[in-house]
Amino acid sequence: MKLGAERSFIGVVTRVAKTEYYVSLQITDTGTGKVVNQQTAFFTGADDAWASGVRLLIKHGVLPGSN
Repeated sequence: MKLGAERSFIGVVTRVAKTEYYVSLQITDTGTGKVVNQQTAFFTGADDAWASGVRLLIKHGVLPGSN
């Protein structure tokens, strides 16, 4: 089945402690298989720190034109 997507997005959130998270994001060109953007970050704080951290990664350039 062909869906016609130009890019794929993979995001992984790993909880390492009650309020500490590693977030890895990768965007791949589906035509070439080349990784076009990859970012990782470490977040600490409240139980919802990972969600605000992901929002910051997106705001700061994970997705082109999202600013």
